[in-house]
Amino acid sequence: MPTCIFILSRFTLRVDNVLFRARDTRIYHSLASAPPLIVRETRGWEAPYEHVKRVLLVFPFPATLTLI
Repeated sequence: MPTCIFILSRFTLRVDNVLFRARDTRIYHSLASAPPLIVRETRGWEAPYEHVKRVLLVFPFPATLTLI
C-alpha cells in the first residue's frame, strides 16, 4: 500500500502583448505519519510581454530543436 502521494501542477498564462505568468505547485501528502503530513510548495514568475520577447531575441531556439 502506498505511504505517500506527490502531486505536481503547472499553470501557465499568456496574455498577448501584455504578460507571461507561470505557477508551479507541489503537494506532498504522507499517509504513514500520525497526524498526516501535508506540505505544499508554490513557486512562480511573471514578466511583461516585451521583456520575454527581448530575451527570446537574444537567446533563440536552437536550429536543431524540433517543436511538436
